[in-house]
Amino acid sequence: MAGSLPLIMTYVINFGIPPLLFTQVLYGSFLYTSSVLIGFWWISVILLVILVYSSLYAGGERAAKAKAWWPLGFVALMIAYTIARIYSSNMTLMLRPGVWMEMFRTHPHGTILPHGDPTLVLRWLFMLAGSLTMGGLALIVMGTRQTYPVAVKAFMVRNGGWITALGAMLQTSLAFRVYQAQPVTVQTKLFETPLYHTLSMVWLGLAVGGILLGVLTLIRRGKTSVVLATVAAALALLLTATMVVYRDGIRDLTLLVNGYQVWDLKVVANWPVVTLFLGSFLIALLLLGWLILVAVKAKPIQEEVAP
Repeated sequence: MAGSLPLIMTYVINFGIPPLLFTQVLYGSFLYTSSVLIGFWWISVILLVILVYSSLYAGGERAAKAKAWWPLGFVALMIAYTIARIYSSNMTLMLRPGVWMEMFRTHPHGTILPHGDPTLVLRWLFMLAGSLTMGGLALIVMGTRQTYPVAVKAFMVRNGGWITALGAMLQTSLAFRVYQAQPVTVQTKLFETPLYHTLSMVWLGLAVGGILLGVLTLIRRGKTSVVLATVAAALALLLTATMVVYRDGIRDLTLLVNGYQVWDLKVVANWPVVTLFLGSFLIALLLLGWLILVAVKAKPIQEEVAP
C-alpha cells in the first residue's frame, strides 16, 4: 500500500485540477482576488505537493525494504492537511468580498490566511472527515484485488469498514453545524430550493448507508465480496456527487447575496476551441481508464531467491 500512495496521489492531483480551472473561469473575479490576497500560501501549494510526493516516495522505498515508513507517511499527511486548509481558506475568502479591502490594507503581501469566518474551520473539518470516508471505501474496493493474499484482503476490508463508519459519523455530526454556520439568508435559500433540500436528504441517507456498510464489514470479519466492493464504489461516487452539487449551491447562493449570479454570465463560445478541448478531454479519459486498468491488473514483482 505504501508503494501505491505516490500513484494514488497523481490521480488526486489530476482529478483536482479540472474543477479548479472551471471554477476560475466561472468565478474569476472572486477566486483570482482571493488567491492574490493569500498569494504566498497559494503559490506554496506547489512546493507542498512536491514535499508530499517526496515523502510518499521515500516512505514507499522504506516499506519495500521492510523498514518503518509511518513517520514519512505522517509527514505527508500533515502537509496534505495543510494544503486542504489553504484551499478551504481560499474557497471561503472568495465568498467574502466585504473583507478584501481591509485584508489587503493590513497584509498587502499575501502572507496571512483569513480568519474570523465561522464556516472556515467547520468546512475544512467536514472535508477531512470525508477523506476518512473515501479512504475507507477505497480500502474495501481494493480488498477485492486478486493479487493480494487472502489475509491482506481481509485486513483491508475490515479496516476499511470501521474507517468508513468513523468518517461517515464524523461528517454527519459536522454537516448540520456547517449548515448552521452559513448566513441566515443562505440557510433559507438552501432549505427552500428543492434541489439542495433533496440533496441534503439524499446525502444523509448515503452517509447512514456508509455507516451500515462499515458495520457489515466488521460483522463479516473482513470477508471480501464483489457485491460489497461494488456498493462501496457506488457510495463513494454518489457521496462525492451530492457533496459537490450542494457545495456549489452554497457558493452560488452566497455570491448571489453579494450581487453575483453565475447563470447571468455572458458566454461567447469559441467552438473550434471547445471541440478541441472536448476531444482532448475524451482522449485523456480513455488514457486514464487504460492506466487505471493496467494498475489494477499489475502483479507484484517476485524476486528469485538464489539456491
